[in-house]
Amino acid sequence: MSEEDDIRQAVIDLLAAQEAGEDVSDLLPQFDSGAAPFNKVASPADFTGAFAAGAQTADAENAAATENAGADAAGTDAANPETVDAKNTGADAADAAELDTAETRAAAIAYALDIARAYSQASRLLTPTDWEACGAVPSFMTCEDLEMAVYDHLMEYQQACNLDPSLAPLVPSSSEGDARKGSGALSDGSNGTQRHANPHTHSKYSSSPGRAVGMSGFKRHAQASAEGALSAQEPEESPAASPAPSPDPSPDPTSEPPACSDDNPAAESASEPTPDPSENYPECAGIRLLMGADSYYLYDANVMTDTYARWSYLAAEDDPVAAFVECVRDESRTYPRPMAITNLANPPFRMDAEAVEAAFARALEQGRADDIERIEATNGDVYFYSTAYLTPTRAQSLAQYDAVERAFNV
Repeated sequence: MSEEDDIRQAVIDLLAAQEAGEDVSDLLPQFDSGAAPFNKVASPADFTGAFAAGAQTADAENAAATENAGADAAGTDAANPETVDAKNTGADAADAAELDTAETRAAAIAYALDIARAYSQASRLLTPTDWEACGAVPSFMTCEDLEMAVYDHLMEYQQACNLDPSLAPLVPSSSEGDARKGSGALSDGSNGTQRHANPHTHSKYSSSPGRAVGMSGFKRHAQASAEGALSAQEPEESPAASPAPSPDPSPDPTSEPPACSDDNPAAESASEPTPDPSENYPECAGIRLLMGADSYYLYDANVMTDTYARWSYLAAEDDPVAAFVECVRDESRTYPRPMAITNLANPPFRMDAEAVEAAFARALEQGRADDIERIEATNGDVYFYSTAYLTPTRAQSLAQYDAVERAFNV
């Protein structure tokens, strides 16, 4: 098992113990080796591999041999001032290894980001205070120092790689149509109104074939064939209407291709590929950042989806009104369907029916749910939907099917 797997498993065990209400202080692993992922860091030398920045540890046999040799030569060392000075120099070097250097600070940042990946494996967002609970704060830093060091490093990574504020890649848009597509707005036809795109159709988890509903594939294929036949029957333009292409001059066989030199920088730049700036930040690969009211949250996008991270963020920020209205609109827009009141009882929200009803009432009082309606199926099950994406008739029909009729079609 690799060191990264050890870190992830240790964090998963720690989170399980925390959720069970156990005292986690005894659950922090204490290994003999300096490679223990969650040992309390006493000095930068406790980091191994990339965390040690070139530090080497003597094995047991060499340590025993050194101890024996030192015992045999004790009298000689006492009489030899040069030997005493050499030992003092070695002690000073060991003390210097505990200082705040660029190498040890980089090792601490990389270690902190590895713990964020382990938290994502356990379906949890990481906050900077979790580093102290995991024993990841080195002796030359406080938890606040590590928090700011990681944030500054991620902001440097964002600027170097041209990422958005969450550290996700930017989506380029070169025209107005691209901008409208990126904003999720599509033309609804001749009336010029805009409707939101359905992200479920383009999701890799979608069951949709990605084509328009209401026309079979055979009809669309026949229609395309007919249009192709009509275009083939159209008269072609006269060759005289288009200017004749000028013949290319024949190359001189004695001439040599331009060489890459200082006099020809364009050819040199074309031959060398542009380096990827993200290669300078391997420790930041996949890390995403969400800014909260008091601090920030980190997760690994290679393990946790952006949607679940957003849900976890809303739950961690303890804003049930924002969580309620956002989830209702997301259900109505994405699938589209009304949201059952029991949906928010699942992690990470864990809101019972009473809490959901209270969040809906507060959202109405605050004017944040003018487009959200509450409906009930014939069996009394409660659903919510957004009128921006569902009509009342459609929402009622879907709620009735989900609550009552679907059980008869299984």
